[in-house]
Amino acid sequence: MKKFSFFLIFLLLLSGGILAIHFLKPLPEPKVNPIPKSLPPPVAKIPPPLSPPREPPNPTPNLPPDWKGEPPARIAIIIDDLGFNAESTQLVLSLKIPLTVSILPFYPYSKKSVEWAHQAGKEVLLHIPMEPVSNPAEARPGKGVLIYGSSRAEIERQVGEDLTELPSVSGASSHMGSLFTTDSEGMRVVFRTLKKRGLFFVDNLTTNKSVTKKIASEEGLKYFLRNVFIDDDLKRGSILQQLEKAEKIAREKGLAIAVGHPHPETISALRDWIPEAQAGGITFVRISELLDKEK
Repeated sequence: MKKFSFFLIFLLLLSGGILAIHFLKPLPEPKVNPIPKSLPPPVAKIPPPLSPPREPPNPTPNLPPDWKGEPPARIAIIIDDLGFNAESTQLVLSLKIPLTVSILPFYPYSKKSVEWAHQAGKEVLLHIPMEPVSNPAEARPGKGVLIYGSSRAEIERQVGEDLTELPSVSGASSHMGSLFTTDSEGMRVVFRTLKKRGLFFVDNLTTNKSVTKKIASEEGLKYFLRNVFIDDDLKRGSILQQLEKAEKIAREKGLAIAVGHPHPETISALRDWIPEAQAGGITFVRISELLDKEK
């Protein structure tokens, strides 16, 4: 009986030891990813790029009723009499179209006006002072004036001085000159001098007795005749009426030359009229761009 009791106690102790060993065994550590030394920045979700927007179709211009789809008519705007002051030059150069400016020599801002005009991409002409029918002292054509009946040598000298004062020009135009442009021999000397330098001439046509067309043809000089004076009358309605006249000529003949001056009234009217003319099919050009057209 005692042997059985000892055997039972031995079994109980053995079972307890087995259970203790089982429960006291350390559990394995869970597997975790190692912590990186530095975390990468979060990646933002970037949406796929949008396809570029389609350009809107060109707007249909506001064409006049008689527009028949012919190639755009061309107008060359020339603004004369620059060189007196900086303000008038800058006012003219603010016009955002191909433009030609005609600059008088020997004035305080003559050379600067040429420089500014070239920087603004405008074309420059030498505005040659020529004797008018009225007394030059009263009309005040300015320094460097060509006088009717002067000798060939005197005219050559004076034109040469004018061109030396403003050398980087594309051509020349007449300032006043209602008397001098009727002098065949005087104009012949002028045209030969210009031709030697590869320049052309624009007659502002201050008299219907001008001989420039005949003499230029004989001398083989490229030349133009003004079609419209924009601002003989500074009333806004009159300026706009003259611009409409230039537009009509351009539509009929393919081109027109309109001459104005650096008056605030002129520039204001041009700013308002230019977009309307462009919408109606008018193309603005520098005067030299018309050299391919017969006048």
